[in-house]
Amino acid sequence: MIRTSNGVLRKVAGFERVSENEATYGGVARKTLILVATTFLTAVFSILFLPVTLGIVGLIVASIATFILGIIISFNPSAARTLSIPYALGQGLILGMVTALYESVYAGIAVLALVVTMAIFLVAMVLYTSGIIRVGTFFRKLMFVMLIGSLFVTLIVWIMSLFNPAIASAVYGVDSPIALGLSAVMVVISSLYVLISLDNVTLIVSRGVDEKYEWYAGFGILVNIIWLYMEVLRLLLIILSRARR
Repeated sequence: MIRTSNGVLRKVAGFERVSENEATYGGVARKTLILVATTFLTAVFSILFLPVTLGIVGLIVASIATFILGIIISFNPSAARTLSIPYALGQGLILGMVTALYESVYAGIAVLALVVTMAIFLVAMVLYTSGIIRVGTFFRKLMFVMLIGSLFVTLIVWIMSLFNPAIASAVYGVDSPIALGLSAVMVVISSLYVLISLDNVTLIVSRGVDEKYEWYAGFGILVNIIWLYMEVLRLLLIILSRARR
């Protein structure tokens, strides 16, 4: 085991190494494309063919199932080889139902969010591969603190809203300037986490681990893309709602 203060490096250091069939960038790219395509096609299917009543039930079931699968993969990365596709299927159902809801408010918002998400991802890839932005221990710790901070704020607002529902509306309502700022911050955080996902791929490939961990790398990228898409979708809804007035 390689001694390091970085949690990701410690996890990668424990991955199985082999003399043949090592993880490659091409392999990670193929696995990522499979997972993204699975999620996308499932989302389209749920939008076109899933009834609204069944969609609500499916949303609850898929949310619970993908949460459990995500936890299992996080603690047992080798399980991504068998569980990442079911995870992608579940997330596709969730994205489809959520997207349909947003589309009912603003037609075309999903396509715009998808374009923006892909643009951000491609820009992040250029910044990372060109070395303009380097992902080190400080960067990872900073992003982790920002993420925990945002989750802490969300928790506090949720607890306060239990006693005063107006607080949730004031903070997260589409007409709230606070909601606009918080949503913009979350888009920035999720965008910067793309760099960490890409660096995780570099760690996995450079350390010569078994190719089965390509699925784990692809899983990490998929989670990041979904997160980024949802944050962009939320931000666009706020912007369009304010522009309509």
